[in-house]
Amino acid sequence: MFRLPTPRAIWRSLPGRWASHAESAQVATLLAACHALNVAPAPMLEAWARDSRGRQGRRLTKAARHLQAGGLLAAVPDRVPGLMRDEHAVAVRFGGMTGLLVPTVRATLAAEAGAEAEARLRVRGLVRWAVGWSILAVLVTLFLATKIAPQTKKIWDDFDVELPIATARWLEACAWLAACRWLVVPLIVMGLVLRFSPAVRQAFAQPFTRRRRIAAALDTLAV
Repeated sequence: MFRLPTPRAIWRSLPGRWASHAESAQVATLLAACHALNVAPAPMLEAWARDSRGRQGRRLTKAARHLQAGGLLAAVPDRVPGLMRDEHAVAVRFGGMTGLLVPTVRATLAAEAGAEAEARLRVRGLVRWAVGWSILAVLVTLFLATKIAPQTKKIWDDFDVELPIATARWLEACAWLAACRWLVVPLIVMGLVLRFSPAVRQAFAQPFTRRRRIAAALDTLAV
């Protein structure tokens, strides 16, 4: 059943009012790692706050002060609203109260990773479906432009009849496509190279995956 979001939910979802999903997961991971290693998280939160900007930096400072004052780790999500997302806040709150902070945070992050992987597979399947049908549409259009449109124009010329404006524009577009049909060949070759050459595909994707690899490595070392 569809429900309209409440004004409080809308306010909390505004940009700057809530930490991003990556920031929230990193805070939960840091708290769990400090708990597992029996290390005070306040100094790390302070150092992180100095390197952060905007409201998230102030939230980290407030969380560090709360822990330095002897506050409970499980109370951090309640004392510092917006520091973590709801799912991470529940994991930290429940894990801190039960003493199972590391398994709880690890299970939460693993469930999110599984959901993200499933969503990624669905998007990849949708993209492949769209690309496949687009290629088919391009091939059919090129066939019409190179084979059908010239014959149609020849029939009109044989009858010596003035072409309607729409038909004339369509024939002009088909003539332009027929003249540029060889431009499709380099695109197909490039697509095949990207599809079947892991080295080239990695070179193209490296600028976009470097940040994710660093975050994944830090998460692996932390928890």
